[in-house]
Amino acid sequence: MKKALFLSFAALSSAAAMAQNTAVINQQGKSHDASVVQQGAGNMSVVSQSGAGSSNSVVISQSGAGNVATISQGGTPDGTIEPKNSVTTSQSGEGETIVHQSIDGNSISVYQTGPIPVDRKKKSDKKRPRE
Repeated sequence: MKKALFLSFAALSSAAAMAQNTAVINQQGKSHDASVVQQGAGNMSVVSQSGAGSSNSVVISQSGAGNVATISQGGTPDGTIEPKNSVTTSQSGEGETIVHQSIDGNSISVYQTGPIPVDRKKKSDKKRPRE
């Protein structure tokens, strides 16, 4: 009985851990890449890239119910590299993307799909006049 209880608890713990996806990435400097792939119900990603120079890149792919992606990119031009930060996010589910980029020459691509809205209005039948 103790083994069965322990296995049940372990299975529940791993299922709960999988539903609580979180990724927090902080990078300073130039020419950094960050890639996050999350699948599950509680997705969240927070990426911050800053420092002298730029040419930073973020790619986030999330699928599940509670997607959130917050990306902040910035930098101080160092005179040798033009700022060319890029962000690409792909989300299916509830989806929310917040992107903040400072300095010129940046690009953002956001692709989101969610559940198709269901029309909950009840259709009424046309009443026939009584004869």
